Amino acid sequence: MKKSFLSLLAIMFGFVLVLSACGDDTPAVVDGEIGGTLRIMSFMDDPLIMATYFTYYHPEVEIDFIMTGMSEGAYQQQLQLMLAGGNDVPDIVMLDSSFVRQFVESPFMSDLSDMSDILEGLDIFQFTTDAGTHNGQIRAISHQAAPGVMYYRRSLAQRYFGTDDPAIIQEHFRDMDAFLKSARTIGELSNGNTFTVSSHIELSNLFFANRATPWIVDNTLMIDPILHQYLDIAASLRHEGLEAEIGTWGGEWYASFSDTMVDAHGNNRQIFGYFLPTWGLSHPLMDSAGDTAGDWALIPGPLPYQWGGAWFAIPNNSNNQVTARAFLEFVFTEDFMTKWASGYFTNERLLAIDSSLPETLQFSGDFVSSQRVVENVAPMMVGTPSYYFVGGQNPHDVFAQVSPYVSLDHIQATDFILNAAWTEAVTQYVSGELSREAAIQSFIDSVLIDLPDLQIQ
Repeated sequence: MKKSFLSLLAIMFGFVLVLSACGDDTPAVVDGEIGGTLRIMSFMDDPLIMATYFTYYHPEVEIDFIMTGMSEGAYQQQLQLMLAGGNDVPDIVMLDSSFVRQFVESPFMSDLSDMSDILEGLDIFQFTTDAGTHNGQIRAISHQAAPGVMYYRRSLAQRYFGTDDPAIIQEHFRDMDAFLKSARTIGELSNGNTFTVSSHIELSNLFFANRATPWIVDNTLMIDPILHQYLDIAASLRHEGLEAEIGTWGGEWYASFSDTMVDAHGNNRQIFGYFLPTWGLSHPLMDSAGDTAGDWALIPGPLPYQWGGAWFAIPNNSNNQVTARAFLEFVFTEDFMTKWASGYFTNERLLAIDSSLPETLQFSGDFVSSQRVVENVAPMMVGTPSYYFVGGQNPHDVFAQVSPYVSLDHIQATDFILNAAWTEAVTQYVSGELSREAAIQSFIDSVLIDLPDLQIQ
Protein backbone atom coordinates (compact mmCIF):
# COMPACT_ATOMS: atom_id res chain seq x y z
CA MET A 1 0.00 0.00 0.00
CA LYS A 2 1.33 3.41 -0.90
CA LYS A 3 2.48 5.78 1.81
CA SER A 4 0.09 8.48 0.58
CA PHE A 5 -2.88 6.22 1.32
CA LEU A 6 -1.47 5.26 4.70
CA SER A 7 -1.09 8.93 5.51
CA LEU A 8 -4.70 9.60 4.49
CA LEU A 9 -5.85 6.83 6.79
CA ALA A 10 -3.73 8.20 9.61
CA ILE A 11 -5.21 11.67 9.14
CA MET A 12 -8.69 10.20 9.29
CA PHE A 13 -7.82 8.27 12.44
CA GLY A 14 -6.29 11.38 13.97
CA PHE A 15 -9.50 13.25 13.16
CA VAL A 16 -11.45 10.66 15.13
CA LEU A 17 -9.14 11.19 18.09
CA VAL A 18 -9.57 14.95 17.89
CA LEU A 19 -13.32 14.59 17.74
CA SER A 20 -13.19 12.16 20.63
CA ALA A 21 -11.63 14.77 22.85
CA CYS A 22 -14.66 17.00 22.47
CA GLY A 23 -17.27 14.22 22.42
CA ASP A 24 -19.86 13.51 25.07
CA ASP A 25 -20.17 9.85 25.97
CA THR A 26 -23.25 10.34 28.12
CA PRO A 27 -26.00 8.10 26.66
CA ALA A 28 -29.04 9.91 25.34
CA VAL A 29 -32.34 9.52 27.16
CA VAL A 30 -34.25 6.65 25.55
CA ASP A 31 -37.66 6.99 27.20
CA GLY A 32 -40.54 7.33 24.77
CA GLU A 33 -42.49 5.52 22.08
CA ILE A 34 -41.49 4.05 18.76
CA GLY A 35 -42.21 6.44 15.92
CA GLY A 36 -40.98 9.49 14.05
CA THR A 37 -38.15 9.40 11.52
CA LEU A 38 -35.42 6.79 11.74
CA ARG A 39 -32.28 8.10 10.03
CA ILE A 40 -29.98 5.34 8.84
CA MET A 41 -26.56 5.96 7.34
CA SER A 42 -24.92 3.15 5.40
CA PHE A 43 -22.51 2.22 2.61
CA MET A 44 -24.70 -0.70 1.44
CA ASP A 45 -28.37 -1.50 0.85
CA ASP A 46 -28.79 -4.08 3.61
CA PRO A 47 -30.22 -1.69 6.26
CA LEU A 48 -32.75 -0.29 3.77
CA ILE A 49 -34.12 -3.79 3.17
CA MET A 50 -34.27 -4.38 6.91
CA ALA A 51 -35.87 -1.02 7.62
CA THR A 52 -38.49 -1.58 4.94
CA TYR A 53 -39.55 -4.81 6.62
CA PHE A 54 -39.45 -3.05 10.02
CA THR A 55 -41.98 -0.47 8.77
CA TYR A 56 -44.34 -3.28 7.80
CA TYR A 57 -44.77 -3.86 11.54
CA HIS A 58 -44.25 -0.22 12.49
CA PRO A 59 -45.98 1.95 9.86
CA GLU A 60 -45.72 4.89 12.25
CA VAL A 61 -41.98 5.03 11.48
CA GLU A 62 -40.58 6.88 8.46
CA ILE A 63 -37.18 5.92 7.10
CA ASP A 64 -34.58 8.48 6.05
CA PHE A 65 -31.88 6.39 4.39
CA ILE A 66 -28.50 8.03 3.72
CA MET A 67 -26.31 6.09 1.30
CA THR A 68 -22.63 7.08 0.99
CA GLY A 69 -19.86 5.13 -0.74
CA MET A 70 -16.60 4.23 0.96
CA SER A 71 -14.31 5.28 -1.89
CA GLU A 72 -11.29 7.22 -0.57
CA GLY A 73 -12.79 7.31 2.91
CA ALA A 74 -15.84 9.38 1.93
CA TYR A 75 -18.23 7.52 4.22
CA GLN A 76 -16.00 7.73 7.27
CA GLN A 77 -15.28 11.41 6.78
CA GLN A 78 -18.95 12.31 6.34
CA LEU A 79 -19.89 10.33 9.44
CA GLN A 80 -17.14 11.96 11.49
CA LEU A 81 -18.33 15.42 10.51
CA MET A 82 -21.95 14.61 11.35
CA LEU A 83 -21.02 13.20 14.75
CA ALA A 84 -18.82 16.16 15.59
CA GLY A 85 -21.33 18.75 14.40
CA GLY A 86 -24.17 17.23 16.38
CA ASN A 87 -26.76 18.20 13.76
CA ASP A 88 -28.82 15.65 11.81
CA VAL A 89 -26.88 12.82 13.43
CA PRO A 90 -28.07 9.43 12.11
CA ASP A 91 -29.94 7.19 14.53
CA ILE A 92 -28.34 4.06 13.09
CA VAL A 93 -24.92 3.88 11.41
CA MET A 94 -23.21 0.98 9.67
CA LEU A 95 -19.52 0.39 10.36
CA ASP A 96 -17.37 -1.69 8.02
CA SER A 97 -14.75 -4.07 9.38
CA SER A 98 -12.02 -1.78 8.09
CA PHE A 99 -13.07 1.09 10.35
CA VAL A 100 -15.40 -0.34 12.99
CA ARG A 101 -12.78 0.09 15.71
CA GLN A 102 -12.19 3.76 14.93
CA PHE A 103 -15.76 4.55 15.89
CA VAL A 104 -16.17 1.91 18.61
CA GLU A 105 -13.16 3.39 20.41
CA SER A 106 -14.49 6.93 20.09
CA PRO A 107 -16.95 8.34 22.67
CA PHE A 108 -19.69 8.81 20.08
CA MET A 109 -21.34 5.39 20.14
CA SER A 110 -24.02 4.34 22.63
CA ASP A 111 -23.53 1.44 25.00
CA LEU A 112 -25.56 -1.52 23.70
CA SER A 113 -24.58 -3.85 26.53
CA ASP A 114 -28.23 -4.10 27.56
CA MET A 115 -28.68 -6.23 24.42
CA SER A 116 -26.21 -8.85 25.66
CA ASP A 117 -29.01 -11.22 26.71
CA ILE A 118 -30.46 -11.02 23.20
CA LEU A 119 -27.06 -11.76 21.66
CA GLU A 120 -26.46 -14.67 24.03
CA GLY A 121 -29.89 -16.08 23.25
CA LEU A 122 -29.01 -16.11 19.57
CA ASP A 123 -25.61 -17.65 20.34
CA ILE A 124 -23.87 -14.89 18.40
CA PHE A 125 -20.36 -15.81 17.27
CA GLN A 126 -18.06 -14.23 19.82
CA PHE A 127 -15.65 -12.62 17.38
CA THR A 128 -18.38 -10.41 15.96
CA THR A 129 -19.22 -9.11 19.44
CA ASP A 130 -15.55 -8.67 20.37
CA ALA A 131 -15.00 -6.40 17.37
CA GLY A 132 -17.70 -4.05 18.65
CA THR A 133 -16.71 -4.11 22.32
CA HIS A 134 -14.51 -1.48 23.99
CA ASN A 135 -13.75 -0.90 27.66
CA GLY A 136 -16.29 -3.54 28.58
CA GLN A 137 -19.11 -1.91 26.61
CA ILE A 138 -20.76 -3.38 23.54
CA ARG A 139 -20.92 -0.42 21.15
CA ALA A 140 -21.54 -2.16 17.83
CA ILE A 141 -23.20 -5.44 16.87
CA SER A 142 -23.16 -7.41 13.65
CA HIS A 143 -25.93 -9.42 12.01
CA GLN A 144 -23.48 -11.24 9.78
CA ALA A 145 -20.27 -13.21 10.17
CA ALA A 146 -17.55 -13.36 7.54
CA PRO A 147 -15.21 -16.20 8.48
CA GLY A 148 -12.56 -16.95 5.92
CA VAL A 149 -11.87 -20.33 4.33
CA MET A 150 -9.74 -21.82 1.58
CA TYR A 151 -11.49 -22.51 -1.73
CA TYR A 152 -9.81 -24.89 -4.16
CA ARG A 153 -10.30 -26.53 -7.55
CA ARG A 154 -11.42 -30.15 -7.29
CA SER A 155 -9.85 -31.20 -10.61
CA LEU A 156 -6.47 -29.82 -9.55
CA ALA A 157 -6.74 -31.58 -6.19
CA GLN A 158 -7.38 -34.85 -8.04
CA ARG A 159 -4.37 -34.23 -10.24
CA TYR A 160 -1.87 -33.40 -7.50
CA PHE A 161 -3.20 -35.25 -4.44
CA GLY A 162 -5.21 -38.08 -5.98
CA THR A 163 -8.48 -36.97 -4.39
CA ASP A 164 -10.76 -33.97 -4.14
CA ASP A 165 -12.23 -35.05 -0.79
CA PRO A 166 -12.34 -31.92 1.42
CA ALA A 167 -11.47 -33.92 4.55
CA ILE A 168 -8.27 -35.24 2.97
CA ILE A 169 -7.35 -31.96 1.29
CA GLN A 170 -7.75 -30.21 4.67
CA GLU A 171 -5.06 -32.52 6.05
CA HIS A 172 -2.72 -31.34 3.29
CA PHE A 173 -3.36 -27.71 4.35
CA ARG A 174 -4.03 -28.18 8.08
CA ASP A 175 -1.33 -25.72 9.21
CA MET A 176 1.31 -23.48 7.67
CA ASP A 177 3.98 -26.19 7.53
CA ALA A 178 1.59 -28.52 5.72
CA PHE A 179 0.48 -25.65 3.49
CA LEU A 180 4.04 -24.95 2.35
CA LYS A 181 4.79 -28.65 1.83
CA SER A 182 1.66 -29.02 -0.31
CA ALA A 183 2.47 -25.87 -2.25
CA ARG A 184 5.82 -27.39 -3.14
CA THR A 185 4.13 -30.61 -4.23
CA ILE A 186 1.80 -28.68 -6.54
CA GLY A 187 4.70 -26.69 -8.00
CA GLU A 188 6.82 -29.78 -8.61
CA LEU A 189 4.12 -31.98 -10.11
CA SER A 190 2.85 -29.18 -12.37
CA ASN A 191 6.32 -28.15 -13.54
CA GLY A 192 5.54 -24.68 -12.27
CA ASN A 193 2.32 -24.30 -14.27
CA THR A 194 -0.02 -24.37 -11.27
CA PHE A 195 0.38 -21.94 -8.39
CA THR A 196 -1.00 -22.60 -4.94
CA VAL A 197 -2.19 -19.01 -4.44
CA SER A 198 -2.38 -15.81 -6.42
CA SER A 199 -0.08 -13.93 -4.04
CA HIS A 200 1.35 -14.10 -0.54
CA ILE A 201 -0.85 -11.08 0.23
CA GLU A 202 -3.86 -13.43 0.23
CA LEU A 203 -2.42 -14.95 3.40
CA SER A 204 -2.09 -11.66 5.27
CA ASN A 205 -5.50 -11.89 6.97
CA LEU A 206 -4.60 -15.31 8.36
CA PHE A 207 -1.46 -14.07 10.08
CA PHE A 208 -2.97 -10.84 11.38
CA ALA A 209 -5.94 -12.73 12.85
CA ASN A 210 -3.77 -15.16 14.79
CA ARG A 211 -1.43 -12.82 16.65
CA ALA A 212 -0.94 -13.59 20.33
CA THR A 213 -0.61 -9.88 21.14
CA PRO A 214 -2.11 -6.69 19.70
CA TRP A 215 0.02 -4.32 17.66
CA ILE A 216 0.19 -1.77 20.46
CA VAL A 217 0.57 -2.56 24.16
CA ASP A 218 1.03 0.34 26.62
CA ASN A 219 1.87 2.62 23.68
CA THR A 220 4.65 0.24 22.59
CA LEU A 221 4.79 -1.31 19.12
CA MET A 222 4.74 -5.11 19.26
CA ILE A 223 5.72 -7.33 16.33
CA ASP A 224 4.15 -10.70 17.10
CA PRO A 225 6.27 -13.80 16.28
CA ILE A 226 3.66 -15.06 13.81
CA LEU A 227 4.39 -12.03 11.63
CA HIS A 228 7.95 -13.24 11.22
CA GLN A 229 6.47 -16.55 10.05
CA TYR A 230 4.53 -14.50 7.50
CA LEU A 231 7.86 -13.18 6.21
CA ASP A 232 9.23 -16.72 5.92
CA ILE A 233 6.17 -18.17 4.16
CA ALA A 234 5.91 -15.21 1.78
CA ALA A 235 9.59 -15.50 0.85
CA SER A 236 9.24 -19.23 0.13
CA LEU A 237 6.17 -18.69 -2.04
CA ARG A 238 7.89 -15.98 -4.08
CA HIS A 239 11.40 -17.42 -4.40
CA GLU A 240 10.21 -20.95 -5.15
CA GLY A 241 7.67 -19.81 -7.74
CA LEU A 242 4.67 -21.07 -5.78
CA GLU A 243 2.57 -17.90 -6.11
CA ALA A 244 1.24 -16.40 -9.33
CA GLU A 245 2.37 -12.89 -8.33
CA ILE A 246 -0.94 -11.32 -9.30
CA GLY A 247 -2.99 -8.97 -7.17
CA THR A 248 -6.55 -9.46 -6.00
CA TRP A 249 -9.42 -7.71 -7.81
CA GLY A 250 -7.44 -7.38 -11.03
CA GLY A 251 -8.15 -8.79 -14.49
CA GLU A 252 -5.72 -11.72 -14.21
CA TRP A 253 -7.17 -12.69 -10.83
CA TYR A 254 -10.72 -12.84 -12.20
CA ALA A 255 -9.49 -14.71 -15.29
CA SER A 256 -7.87 -17.35 -13.11
CA PHE A 257 -11.26 -18.40 -11.69
CA SER A 258 -12.46 -19.44 -15.14
CA ASP A 259 -9.16 -21.05 -16.18
CA THR A 260 -8.44 -18.35 -18.75
CA MET A 261 -5.31 -16.88 -17.15
CA VAL A 262 -2.27 -17.02 -19.43
CA ASP A 263 1.36 -15.96 -19.21
CA ALA A 264 3.14 -13.51 -21.51
CA HIS A 265 3.50 -16.24 -24.13
CA GLY A 266 -0.16 -17.23 -24.09
CA ASN A 267 0.38 -20.42 -22.07
CA ASN A 268 -2.38 -21.37 -19.66
CA ARG A 269 -1.58 -20.94 -15.96
CA GLN A 270 -3.75 -22.18 -13.09
CA ILE A 271 -4.20 -21.37 -9.43
CA PHE A 272 -5.04 -24.16 -7.00
CA GLY A 273 -6.72 -22.21 -4.21
CA TYR A 274 -7.92 -18.88 -2.86
CA PHE A 275 -8.35 -17.47 0.62
CA LEU A 276 -11.72 -15.74 0.67
CA PRO A 277 -14.52 -15.29 3.22
CA THR A 278 -18.20 -16.24 3.09
CA TRP A 279 -19.12 -13.50 0.63
CA GLY A 280 -16.25 -14.55 -1.65
CA LEU A 281 -18.32 -17.54 -2.76
CA SER A 282 -21.02 -15.49 -4.46
CA HIS A 283 -18.63 -12.75 -5.48
CA PRO A 284 -16.14 -13.12 -7.01
CA LEU A 285 -16.12 -16.91 -7.42
CA MET A 286 -19.63 -17.68 -8.65
CA ASP A 287 -19.73 -14.48 -10.69
CA SER A 288 -16.52 -15.23 -12.57
CA ALA A 289 -15.97 -19.00 -12.60
CA GLY A 290 -17.58 -19.67 -15.98
CA ASP A 291 -17.08 -23.29 -17.03
CA THR A 292 -15.28 -24.18 -13.79
CA ALA A 293 -18.57 -24.00 -11.84
CA GLY A 294 -19.00 -27.25 -9.94
CA ASP A 295 -15.24 -27.84 -9.87
CA TRP A 296 -14.81 -26.13 -6.51
CA ALA A 297 -14.71 -27.09 -2.84
CA LEU A 298 -13.85 -25.37 0.43
CA ILE A 299 -11.98 -26.25 3.60
CA PRO A 300 -11.09 -24.42 6.84
CA GLY A 301 -7.45 -24.12 5.73
CA PRO A 302 -4.35 -23.63 7.90
CA LEU A 303 -5.56 -20.82 10.21
CA PRO A 304 -8.97 -19.39 11.18
CA TYR A 305 -9.55 -15.81 10.06
CA GLN A 306 -12.21 -13.24 9.21
CA TRP A 307 -12.50 -10.84 6.30
CA GLY A 308 -15.20 -8.20 6.10
CA GLY A 309 -18.53 -7.76 7.78
CA ALA A 310 -20.62 -4.79 8.90
CA TRP A 311 -21.74 -3.62 12.33
CA PHE A 312 -24.71 -1.58 13.57
CA ALA A 313 -24.13 1.24 16.04
CA ILE A 314 -26.29 3.97 17.56
CA PRO A 315 -24.68 7.40 17.97
CA ASN A 316 -25.34 8.64 21.48
CA ASN A 317 -26.29 12.13 20.28
CA SER A 318 -28.92 11.00 17.78
CA ASN A 319 -32.53 12.15 18.15
CA ASN A 320 -34.51 8.91 17.93
CA GLN A 321 -32.83 6.49 20.30
CA VAL A 322 -36.03 4.63 21.17
CA THR A 323 -36.82 3.68 17.58
CA ALA A 324 -33.18 2.93 16.84
CA ARG A 325 -33.00 0.42 19.66
CA ALA A 326 -36.35 -1.07 18.68
CA PHE A 327 -35.01 -1.52 15.16
CA LEU A 328 -31.92 -3.38 16.40
CA GLU A 329 -34.03 -5.57 18.67
CA PHE A 330 -36.20 -6.34 15.62
CA VAL A 331 -33.20 -7.30 13.48
CA PHE A 332 -31.65 -9.41 16.23
CA THR A 333 -34.47 -11.91 16.55
CA GLU A 334 -34.32 -15.51 15.48
CA ASP A 335 -37.25 -15.00 13.09
CA PHE A 336 -35.71 -12.05 11.28
CA MET A 337 -32.22 -13.51 11.10
CA THR A 338 -33.61 -16.76 9.73
CA LYS A 339 -35.38 -14.82 7.00
CA TRP A 340 -32.21 -12.84 6.32
CA ALA A 341 -30.10 -15.98 6.05
CA SER A 342 -32.51 -17.90 3.85
CA GLY A 343 -33.14 -15.30 1.14
CA TYR A 344 -36.67 -14.38 2.18
CA PHE A 345 -36.37 -10.73 1.12
CA THR A 346 -37.18 -10.83 -2.55
CA ASN A 347 -37.92 -7.66 -4.46
CA GLU A 348 -41.54 -8.73 -4.83
CA ARG A 349 -41.98 -8.88 -1.06
CA LEU A 350 -40.24 -5.55 -0.52
CA LEU A 351 -42.23 -3.73 -3.22
CA ALA A 352 -45.45 -5.00 -1.64
CA ILE A 353 -44.44 -3.03 1.46
CA ASP A 354 -43.08 0.06 -0.32
CA SER A 355 -43.73 0.44 -4.05
CA SER A 356 -41.24 3.32 -4.29
CA LEU A 357 -38.25 1.04 -3.70
CA PRO A 358 -35.85 0.25 -6.56
CA GLU A 359 -36.80 -2.89 -8.45
CA THR A 360 -33.24 -4.19 -8.03
CA LEU A 361 -33.43 -4.18 -4.23
CA GLN A 362 -33.43 -7.76 -2.97
CA PHE A 363 -31.22 -10.04 -0.93
CA SER A 364 -30.35 -13.65 -1.70
CA GLY A 365 -29.14 -14.67 1.77
CA ASP A 366 -26.23 -14.25 4.14
CA PHE A 367 -24.14 -16.20 6.60
CA VAL A 368 -25.44 -14.62 9.79
CA SER A 369 -23.73 -14.11 13.13
CA SER A 370 -26.14 -16.34 15.07
CA GLN A 371 -24.87 -19.87 15.50
CA ARG A 372 -28.38 -20.96 16.42
CA VAL A 373 -29.80 -19.63 13.14
CA VAL A 374 -26.90 -21.01 11.11
CA GLU A 375 -27.57 -24.49 12.45
CA ASN A 376 -31.24 -24.21 11.51
CA VAL A 377 -30.62 -22.72 8.08
CA ALA A 378 -27.70 -24.90 6.98
CA PRO A 379 -29.92 -27.78 5.73
CA MET A 380 -31.71 -25.27 3.48
CA MET A 381 -28.44 -24.73 1.57
CA VAL A 382 -28.60 -28.22 0.07
CA GLY A 383 -29.70 -27.93 -3.55
CA THR A 384 -28.96 -24.20 -3.85
CA PRO A 385 -26.71 -22.77 -6.60
CA SER A 386 -23.82 -22.38 -4.12
CA TYR A 387 -24.19 -26.03 -3.10
CA TYR A 388 -23.82 -27.21 -6.68
CA PHE A 389 -21.06 -24.70 -7.39
CA VAL A 390 -18.86 -26.40 -4.77
CA GLY A 391 -19.58 -29.86 -6.11
CA GLY A 392 -22.38 -30.86 -3.75
CA GLN A 393 -20.73 -29.59 -0.57
CA ASN A 394 -22.67 -27.50 1.97
CA PRO A 395 -20.69 -24.26 2.36
CA HIS A 396 -22.55 -23.30 5.53
CA ASP A 397 -21.18 -26.39 7.25
CA VAL A 398 -17.61 -25.23 6.65
CA PHE A 399 -18.34 -21.61 7.59
CA ALA A 400 -19.95 -22.83 10.82
CA GLN A 401 -16.97 -25.07 11.53
CA VAL A 402 -14.54 -22.15 11.26
CA SER A 403 -16.49 -19.38 13.01
CA PRO A 404 -16.08 -20.45 16.65
CA TYR A 405 -12.29 -20.36 16.23
CA VAL A 406 -12.05 -16.89 14.71
CA SER A 407 -10.68 -14.35 17.15
CA LEU A 408 -10.76 -10.56 17.07
CA ASP A 409 -9.48 -10.22 20.63
CA HIS A 410 -6.57 -8.04 19.59
CA ILE A 411 -8.25 -5.75 17.08
CA GLN A 412 -7.47 -2.04 17.55
CA ALA A 413 -8.42 1.16 15.75
CA THR A 414 -4.88 1.52 14.37
CA ASP A 415 -4.79 -1.97 12.82
CA PHE A 416 -5.62 -0.67 9.35
CA ILE A 417 -2.42 1.42 9.40
CA LEU A 418 -0.17 -1.24 10.87
CA ASN A 419 -1.50 -4.16 8.82
CA ALA A 420 -1.04 -2.24 5.58
CA ALA A 421 2.46 -1.12 6.54
CA TRP A 422 3.53 -4.66 7.45
CA THR A 423 2.12 -6.09 4.21
CA GLU A 424 4.07 -3.46 2.28
CA ALA A 425 7.24 -4.40 4.15
CA VAL A 426 6.70 -8.09 3.38
CA THR A 427 6.32 -7.25 -0.31
CA GLN A 428 9.51 -5.16 -0.26
CA TYR A 429 11.35 -8.09 1.31
CA VAL A 430 10.14 -10.88 -0.99
CA SER A 431 10.70 -8.76 -4.10
CA GLY A 432 14.34 -8.25 -3.14
CA GLU A 433 13.92 -4.53 -2.80
CA LEU A 434 15.01 -4.67 0.85
CA SER A 435 16.73 -7.14 3.12
CA ARG A 436 14.72 -8.70 5.93
CA GLU A 437 16.16 -6.32 8.52
CA ALA A 438 15.74 -3.30 6.26
CA ALA A 439 12.12 -4.26 5.50
CA ILE A 440 11.31 -4.44 9.20
CA GLN A 441 12.97 -1.09 9.78
CA SER A 442 11.04 0.35 6.83
CA PHE A 443 7.85 -0.85 8.52
CA ILE A 444 8.84 0.84 11.79
CA ASP A 445 9.77 4.08 10.02
CA SER A 446 6.48 4.09 8.13
CA VAL A 447 4.45 3.53 11.30
CA LEU A 448 6.28 6.28 13.17
CA ILE A 449 5.39 8.79 10.47
CA ASP A 450 1.71 8.11 11.05
CA LEU A 451 1.91 7.36 14.79
CA PRO A 452 4.95 9.33 15.99
CA ASP A 453 4.31 8.87 19.71
CA LEU A 454 4.68 5.08 19.64
CA GLN A 455 7.52 3.51 21.61
CA ILE A 456 9.55 0.82 19.84
CA GLN A 457 10.27 -2.38 21.72
